[in-house]
Amino acid sequence: MIKNIVIRDTATFDENGIILNNLAKINFIYGGNGTGKTTISNYLSDMDNPDFSECSCEWEDGDHERIIVYNKKFRENTILNDTIIPGVFTLGEESAEKLKEIADLKVELDRIRKERDGTLKNINDKKDEIAGLNDEMRDWLWTNIYKRYPEFHEAYKGHMQKATFMSYILEILENEPGDEIPTTDLTERYNRLYNSASLQRIEPIATPWYVDSLAIIENNPIWKEIIIGKQDVAIANLVNRLRISDWVHQGKMIIEGKEDDVCPFCQQHTITDDFKKQIDDYFDQNFVNKTSFISELSNNYFQLINAAKLSFENLIQRLESLSCIDVDKDGVKVNISAYLEILSANKIQMESKITEPSRMVSLTDSLEMLTTLYKKVQEINNMITSHNSIVENIDTEKRKLIRDIWNTLAIKSKPKVDHINELTRNANLAIAGLTNSYNAKNSAFTVKEIELKRKESNITSVLPTVNSINETLKQFGFTNFKIVQSASSSNHYQIQREDGTIATNTLSEGEMTFISFLYYMHLIKGSHDGASVSGRRILVIDDPISSLDSDILFVVSSLLKELFKKVRKKDSDSDIRQIILLTHNVYFHKEVSFIDKGEIDSTKYWILRKNGNVTYDCCYDCKNPIKSSYELLWSDLRDHKDGLMTISIQNTMRRILETYFTVFGDFEYVDRTLNRITNKDDKEIARSLLCWANEGSHGPADDIFMEPIETQADRYFVVFKMIFEQLGQIGHYNMMMRTEYATD
Repeated sequence: MIKNIVIRDTATFDENGIILNNLAKINFIYGGNGTGKTTISNYLSDMDNPDFSECSCEWEDGDHERIIVYNKKFRENTILNDTIIPGVFTLGEESAEKLKEIADLKVELDRIRKERDGTLKNINDKKDEIAGLNDEMRDWLWTNIYKRYPEFHEAYKGHMQKATFMSYILEILENEPGDEIPTTDLTERYNRLYNSASLQRIEPIATPWYVDSLAIIENNPIWKEIIIGKQDVAIANLVNRLRISDWVHQGKMIIEGKEDDVCPFCQQHTITDDFKKQIDDYFDQNFVNKTSFISELSNNYFQLINAAKLSFENLIQRLESLSCIDVDKDGVKVNISAYLEILSANKIQMESKITEPSRMVSLTDSLEMLTTLYKKVQEINNMITSHNSIVENIDTEKRKLIRDIWNTLAIKSKPKVDHINELTRNANLAIAGLTNSYNAKNSAFTVKEIELKRKESNITSVLPTVNSINETLKQFGFTNFKIVQSASSSNHYQIQREDGTIATNTLSEGEMTFISFLYYMHLIKGSHDGASVSGRRILVIDDPISSLDSDILFVVSSLLKELFKKVRKKDSDSDIRQIILLTHNVYFHKEVSFIDKGEIDSTKYWILRKNGNVTYDCCYDCKNPIKSSYELLWSDLRDHKDGLMTISIQNTMRRILETYFTVFGDFEYVDRTLNRITNKDDKEIARSLLCWANEGSHGPADDIFMEPIETQADRYFVVFKMIFEQLGQIGHYNMMMRTEYATD
């Protein structure tokens, strides 16, 4: 069966076209002349025609059944254009045994076909399952990987669609990616390579020269040495006993500049030459050398401290300027501060040693703290070196980063991908098994089909068709011509008058239509090939009642309704799988589409309409939209109140007024209505509607009426409703327009 039909970009169908979705067994398509019904039937009869290159047809299962189309082209090709008509082969009346063999073969074929089609459905279900798994994987990767790491935007270039993103992840997994890298590291590298304002080379931070000098001074043993005067001097015992060596040393420096013998402390004449000599002998050259050495070491240390402070200020400035790399600036500052505190403490101790040489001072070794600080500086230099390497090889680094990003994303995806791949492998294994089964059943079907054609070819004949058509013609009063076998070919027909002359060119249009339809009704039971009588088929019937009188219209309707009944039956043995009927005749549509309630689900309805010379469709599913031609006019008015072109509004309204007031009601209403309308523009609109409906299209009002612009369409509805109000028929208007029963 056909599932969907798409008609676009041909005849009155624009590039959007129409889609007839989910066709049923029986499908009714109603449409006025010029709405595209014949275009649909022509497409279904010749799908390879380049005129229909944008049209398409989707089948419900694997088999593409034979489509047999009845339309104007069928009538012309079959009856009108040749005096010889191709014969229709059907099964003749042979022995019951042969017919039973054929019937049994058909049953067997049907059984194999159902099994084969069931297997094909299972294959397609598995394929749908695989497609669903593929969609699941694609959507999962997009949501849980791509959208979870939007910061790697540059790396995604070329793979920013769901399908391409998934394909690349799968490609990486097939090539076994390396180790996973923390996304924080990838983000840091990404920001450095892609988000830095400027990526320039950085000079390394130099290590100051005094690294070892400070430690050497701090570790000199003199700081712990007790420095006192010469011990074999008489005054030494007193100094040592009183522990006033440092006090005496300071006093010595005071009295060395005095010229008198007065003691600066007691103001007595005690500073004798002997006392001065003892003091000088006590603070001998060794004492002087050691205190001078202490002063020298201290001065050097103090100078190094000043140099260190300046160096560290420069270091901090350098660190503040390093915006391209992420360094521990605060940690370095804390270390510098701690280091300078050590140096300051040592300075105080040194100053006390200078003042009191006999004091033992303990200096803090700053080397460990300085080593820690310089390790941090070295780490920063290593980062600078790495940064400079990136600057010098930025393209290579970017490629490496992108590779690492994709490898990491692929590794994160692997558990989900492996799970879906396992399900897909299982489905493919099932498809392989089902395909083998399908091929075996299809081969068995082909063998049985060949056997059926061979048996049918032995007992088929064109004569049953001749006899059946002639019998039908006779029953319905067509007695002045009949179908006979051609004298030149036993497998062809001719239409013959009673006097024996060939009648093709002298048949009336109604006769031609009826006989061509009867021919079609027999063709659907057989074929032009004696070996292809059986086989599933789809019927497309386009306006089979053109030029027929009402009696024959009823006959055609009866024949089709009987056909529909057979096709609708559940377990039907009919070879006809589906029917598509197209018509423009409301009465025929109403007659032929009448069905019992239990058969509604197997039927579907469409209406084709045209707006601005473009066809569009309305689907009504299993609800028949055609009640009568009068109801259809109101339906058009309701459906298109906001969309009709002005001329369409006029014609629809005129036909409603003519049918209701003239045909049904026999009203005398024109003058009475016009006299009650005071607005000049409204009166002209009412005149154009009423006079046309009252007198046909020949009244003088048409000559003076000017077609209003399309924007006045709303005014037509106002005047149209006003006419019903003026004539007391507003109830009918409200009923037909499906509005509330009100006069306002």
